[in-house]
Amino acid sequence: MIWSRPSEGPRGSSDYPVSGAGRPTIISLQETTEAIAGKHYALLKQLPARFPCNVDEPKLLTAGQFKARHRLSLADALIAAFAAREEAILVHKDPEFETLSKQVKQETLAYK
Repeated sequence: MIWSRPSEGPRGSSDYPVSGAGRPTIISLQETTEAIAGKHYALLKQLPARFPCNVDEPKLLTAGQFKARHRLSLADALIAAFAAREEAILVHKDPEFETLSKQVKQETLAYK
């Protein structure tokens, strides 16, 4: 799951939650070697992006509400809370996020 903010400045910028950076690394580790996964992560870090990693109280409370009301995993609830609180667009291909369409701006990719 990746969420991005609308372009800012001439090159644009995007923000990725920690789990957004972690998920590609996990998949890369599962499907390749640790060395290749490290290279993939290094490439990801070169994107014009910011990796916020502090979960403040408003994000935690929002994640708790999402989890309680929409039966999401904690990880998915946190991802959605980051997107909602940062007024970002949640880009995903997970049908579980559809229940948050009124609370979180979304761009849905083709499902698997």
